[in-house]
Amino acid sequence: MVSQEVHCSQKQQKLYDFKTKLHQHSSHSRQLSSSSDLVKSSGRVFYPIGYGADPSGAQDSTEAIMGAVTDASLIGNGQQLLPGVNDLGGAIVDLQGGSFRISKPIVIPANSGNLVIQSGTLRASTTFPSDGYLIELHSPNSLKPSTTATNQPHDVLTDTKTRNEPIYYEDITFRDILFDSSNIAGGLLIVDSARTRVNNCFFLHFVTEGILVGRGHETFISSCFMGEIPTIGGDQHERDFLGTAIDLASNDNAVTDVVIFSAAIGMVLRGQANMISGVHCYNKATYFGGIGILIKTGQIRVDSCYMDYNSIVIQDPLQVHISNGFFLGGGNIVLKSVTGRISGLSVVNNMFSGDSKNVVEVDGEFTSIDQVVIDQNNVKGGMRLKSTVGKLAVTGSGTVWVADFTAVLVFPNRISHVQYSVYNGAWAEGGVGGHAVTNMLSAVIRSALGYPAFTVGTITGTPEVRPSRSSRTRERSSQCSNAHTGYGPNCLTNLLDLTIGACLLGVFISWSEDICVHTILILVATTSLQRFPNTYLLVGCCNDEVTNSLKGKTVMTDTERYESLRHCKWVDEVIPDAPWVMDQEFIDKHQIDYVAHDSLPYADVSGAGNDVYEFVKSIGRFKETKRTEGISTSDIIMRIVKDYNNYVMRNLDRGYSRRDLGVSYVKEKRLRVNMSLKKLHEKVKKQQEKVEEKFNTVAKNAGMNHNLWVENADRLVAGFLEVFEEGFHKMVRFSYTH
Repeated sequence: MVSQEVHCSQKQQKLYDFKTKLHQHSSHSRQLSSSSDLVKSSGRVFYPIGYGADPSGAQDSTEAIMGAVTDASLIGNGQQLLPGVNDLGGAIVDLQGGSFRISKPIVIPANSGNLVIQSGTLRASTTFPSDGYLIELHSPNSLKPSTTATNQPHDVLTDTKTRNEPIYYEDITFRDILFDSSNIAGGLLIVDSARTRVNNCFFLHFVTEGILVGRGHETFISSCFMGEIPTIGGDQHERDFLGTAIDLASNDNAVTDVVIFSAAIGMVLRGQANMISGVHCYNKATYFGGIGILIKTGQIRVDSCYMDYNSIVIQDPLQVHISNGFFLGGGNIVLKSVTGRISGLSVVNNMFSGDSKNVVEVDGEFTSIDQVVIDQNNVKGGMRLKSTVGKLAVTGSGTVWVADFTAVLVFPNRISHVQYSVYNGAWAEGGVGGHAVTNMLSAVIRSALGYPAFTVGTITGTPEVRPSRSSRTRERSSQCSNAHTGYGPNCLTNLLDLTIGACLLGVFISWSEDICVHTILILVATTSLQRFPNTYLLVGCCNDEVTNSLKGKTVMTDTERYESLRHCKWVDEVIPDAPWVMDQEFIDKHQIDYVAHDSLPYADVSGAGNDVYEFVKSIGRFKETKRTEGISTSDIIMRIVKDYNNYVMRNLDRGYSRRDLGVSYVKEKRLRVNMSLKKLHEKVKKQQEKVEEKFNTVAKNAGMNHNLWVENADRLVAGFLEVFEEGFHKMVRFSYTH
């Protein structure tokens, strides 16, 4: 069947080309020729060109295309899909790559199913109705879905899913089609249709909607490109874009791998249970009033999408999940209050890049907030993290300390759970007396102690429990009951958990070392911890620009040094981009009690005088540590320089090129020759050792055999002499007797 369709399509194209040539050479033949000569169909494949459609776009092809579509809708096999929907057996309307001009919508007859329209271009003529769409799946019994303004409330009750709504189309497929609305109308209208596919299509020059889906179920839009005008971004007319690329006023749809490059609004979601994945929106920047995705109803999932200089706007979020997205150029998420309700919102694992904007903004006031999780996102540039979980540390002397979560939480005036820890330097076994959270007004948490003390308090304002920042420190803690705090169970406070421990001193180490970070830092850190057992150890590390200019070029980048420091178990906190010379503002900002370093003056070209720690020493915040002689970056580098040739040759053998190692051609060849000679020398030496070993073995064996021969000869001589002597005595006695 497929080969027959391909053969027929090729035959149709050849016939059309031949007739075109005839038209060019003979006006008489043009008068005699007729579209009736062309093949209208082959099996279940219908060709609008055979019905008289003009593939060059010079003549209007509306009636011809409608003729092909109508005939295709009449080719049913007596079977039905959904009740009332005829199974057309996979009928195909093949545009054969033609570019057709149409003056009114191509309306697919109602009750059609299992139909494919493919492979060509539809372009609106100047007389095309402005309220129409190039192709319409629209039964006379259906009402067109109305578009909704972005600032109007959306009645979620109208979106209640019902399985009894009428369906007039099923299993309709549009593929490989360019929809050009000519800046007059819309692209594709789908109403009361089930299981519709729009695949590998291109939508251009729409001023209303590229695709509008009303009611029905399961419209799958994939691998499409959509734009009001052709652009690759930054178009001079961007502020004037008017259209909407996709409007889903329907349930249970999926949009995957779609690029929207120009439109006032990328997508509007007015139906429930829709899934959006892999969509890239750079249709119109937020700065010009554009919106990437506008969510007007609930039960929506948006995953792995790319908002390029625009935002996702959610009206009264109700069970909305946004994850794994990338927001560029200040793109963010806006929670817009219409009725003041929000429930079941999760915004997790997203990346934000841009300048001076909150990753999540609240537009209006929400009076009902429930089950909201905004966490585990990350930012770059000036973007500001906002979360539903916040943590602050407050240090001071007295009986009261206050933490303000305004800059941390998305909803700072709705803290529902507080956990805090108090650390006191008295080491009193009985604790620090009465203490509790006494007030929670707006984003400010106020706590009181029973008597004046120097304390460090870590407060967590969050709808869930998180460990305090001091969980890595050496604390002596005990859980306190209501009797211990002096407050009964009916006390109107939000005290949930309370930990009493030792005084937590903020000890700071300024770090400019390069490699060998752990070895040196452990010695410095352990020295500090020995002097101050109850220490919260902060290590400040200068960036590459400061270190290279004031000390020398580093081997590791600043990011690598930051990570190395973070993985040292003695370090509680790493402060990146630390200043070379500390001032009072830096000390106060990070609540530093002491700065630890060896006592030798540390001078450089920073202009700080003879010692960069001069200011810290002058205010009594400096504590001396023991200098780690013999272990430094310089020592390690000297070892490397000493055996430089060996390291270079080893890496050349491992497969690195001389360019990777910064070695010249001559240097490489010389090293390889030297290494070959060295290997030859080692080989000869090993052979000599083997020969000497064999010689020694032979000599040893010969010596053993010689000794054995001597012993045997001695025994033979001794035996002979004994026998000779005995015989000689016998002979003498015999001679004497005679």
